[in-house]
Amino acid sequence: MNIRFTSKDASATKIELFNITGRLIHSFVVDKVKIGTNKTNISLHNITSGIYFIRIENSFDKLTKKVIILK
Repeated sequence: MNIRFTSKDASATKIELFNITGRLIHSFVVDKVKIGTNKTNISLHNITSGIYFIRIENSFDKLTKKVIILK
């Protein structure tokens, strides 16, 4: 799954994936972030179809979005 996000600074960004009950499924940190739009790819080979929430957090912002994964 490709994730595109915007950053206001070049600090590391933490990306977390939660299931519908709020349990953390996957977490990783993107160290090489540039100011502006960034793109990263996460592997979902062990994740089943369903509704999830993705949280993107850095030193300036915290954003949570609903994601529907279909396989």
